[in-house]
Amino acid sequence: MTGSESVSFPTVPRDRLDAGGWVQSGKTVETVFELPGVSVRGATLQYRDDATSTAIAETAAVEATWRFFFATALSFEPEVPPTASRAFLLPVVRARATDRFRSTLQESGLTDVERVRTERRRIGYEKRVPLSRFEAALELETPAVTVPLGGWLGVWYDDGFLVSGGAYPERPIGAVLGLDDPPPVLQRDVVTYRRELLELMRDVS
Repeated sequence: MTGSESVSFPTVPRDRLDAGGWVQSGKTVETVFELPGVSVRGATLQYRDDATSTAIAETAAVEATWRFFFATALSFEPEVPPTASRAFLLPVVRARATDRFRSTLQESGLTDVERVRTERRRIGYEKRVPLSRFEAALELETPAVTVPLGGWLGVWYDDGFLVSGGAYPERPIGAVLGLDDPPPVLQRDVVTYRRELLELMRDVS
């Protein structure tokens, strides 16, 4: 089911998104998975890096989703006590969200999707939470190149369950596409991409 009736969406850093050339690509409400006796619904905001996609389309005539970011607020039907949410449900929710993120990457056409490690970082409410690091590949036909992608996923509790993550190229896109004089937006490196994604995730509440 999609929609937005009687659902609280997460708060995202809209000023940062606007300044970075991101545009909203989706706003959904759906049952994301089932637990014994409980349906878990997610209110999700999705964004794509329109500035990068536009620059690539204009210089290399290649269309693809190069970077994306999302944030989801979870709710339970029927509702569960807050103490149960934190003590018993967080590990289960984190595992299910990780599986769903992996499936989402695969269903979007990415290959070689793999969770490679977990790191604890300061996210959301300024406590260290475990973030799952993913690797994947975007296979292009014209030109025939493989673009390595990196991604992060976090699940935490802050007056409710929050899920956030995204993916980005592991190399400067201009170099991957063999462009002689790419615009600055296509010269950004993986350090910049990673920092920008983690900053967006950090401001989700």
